[in-house]
Amino acid sequence: MTILPYRTPTLGRDYWLIDEALPDPLAVRERTLKREDWSEGFPRKPESWPGLRVMPG
Repeated sequence: MTILPYRTPTLGRDYWLIDEALPDPLAVRERTLKREDWSEGFPRKPESWPGLRVMPG
């Protein structure tokens, strides 16, 4: 298996910042927090990802 080399993240190449990506982010937050079908990650379950997830998220 080929190991990918580490390179320092660079804005515009490896990640981007987008303002106003959602028209009403607070409504999305409220709707998501009301859901009860969350998937638990580490440390609650033996998963590699931390915290909670909800799909579609």
